[in-house]
Amino acid sequence: MIVGFLLMIIGAIAGFQKWFWGRVSSSVSASVSNLVVGHEGIEKRLEKVEGTVGQVKSDLDRMRGRMGNIEGRVDQLATKNDLHEVSILVARIGAGLEAQANMTRMLYEAAQRAEKGGAS
Repeated sequence: MIVGFLLMIIGAIAGFQKWFWGRVSSSVSASVSNLVVGHEGIEKRLEKVEGTVGQVKSDLDRMRGRMGNIEGRVDQLATKNDLHEVSILVARIGAGLEAQANMTRMLYEAAQRAEKGGAS
């Protein structure tokens, strides 16, 4: 009786194992069959990928050219030091123009006083 019980348990385990591996193998077969069927389109997919890679390379070359142009333009932009020097120069020119305007006004007023007959 114990031997029969053990044989029944071993049989149940073997049946469960056969059922489990049957499911696993069918899943694996389905996955592999998709790969086998899918390999026919690999050449088309590779051509598409190679075309995309070629397009990426051409876009990258174009972007390198554009970045070179941008770098060249950035190198020509004024720096903070350049702007500081220009602001000092503009301030000096403004001060000089104001001094000339004052001198011109004083000369004009002196000429008007001289025409009136002297100092007021």
